[in-house]
Amino acid sequence: MHKPKVSIIMGVYNCQETVEESIESILHQTYENWELIICDDASTDGTYEKVLSYKNRHPERIRLIRNKQNQRLAASLNRCLAEARGDLIARQDGDDVSVPLRLEKQVHFLDTHPEYDVVGTAMTVFDETGTKGVRALVSEPDRRVMARGTPFCHGTIMMRASAYKALHGYRSVKTTRRMEDIDLWIRFFAAGRKGFNLPEPLYLVREDEAAFHRRKFRYSMDNAWLVLKACWLLKLPPVDYLFAIKPVVRACLSPKIMKLYHRRKLEASMLKERAVRDE
Repeated sequence: MHKPKVSIIMGVYNCQETVEESIESILHQTYENWELIICDDASTDGTYEKVLSYKNRHPERIRLIRNKQNQRLAASLNRCLAEARGDLIARQDGDDVSVPLRLEKQVHFLDTHPEYDVVGTAMTVFDETGTKGVRALVSEPDRRVMARGTPFCHGTIMMRASAYKALHGYRSVKTTRRMEDIDLWIRFFAAGRKGFNLPEPLYLVREDEAAFHRRKFRYSMDNAWLVLKACWLLKLPPVDYLFAIKPVVRACLSPKIMKLYHRRKLEASMLKERAVRDE
């Protein structure tokens, strides 16, 4: 049976405390036909040296690129894409973890569902105090999701290399800083492509206290602009334009309130999941 090669692309920057755990989660995948391509975005801590150690121990599996100056995630991922040799491209962040069956289950889904170009998964949220709950998105998102939020959790996705190539990868411009995935999904749906989210949490996303402090107002303004762009390009109903206000309002809230908001959402999601299981 043919087992397509998976290229995992990872952009890292100043994550020396977490990058080893992230790489280890890839090394322990049950699916074996993969390569890991990591681009260090001019880290100023020990991230590069830690990744280099793994690359030297697994030269046949891990490749390492280094930006001379910080270029942000979109540019780093594009450098990884240029090096990728796989039929399928998976994402992974340097502070997150993939469960051992992740690649195997996503490859199986794309192999058996040729009508889809990308598959994401639900993810378990955790921080320095432990697991917080599971975040799951709608199974088969369509273009209208773009006004309300994200259709796929970026770190969880696996996409056909041909689709990435047709979409010309990520756009590395000012308005996509920290929003490169939203811009990608706008172009994804505009091209008439389809994706799916597996309900099983196959990815662990780290949302510690620092994550809430990194959400600056200018990034929220970029998000609002992309919502308006999505509404225009995807010909969404006029009422959907109102959702551009959401990221602006969110940016005005304190990190403490935002953390509480996300905690409540996770609790509601867990209650809903429990109710479904009990039916």
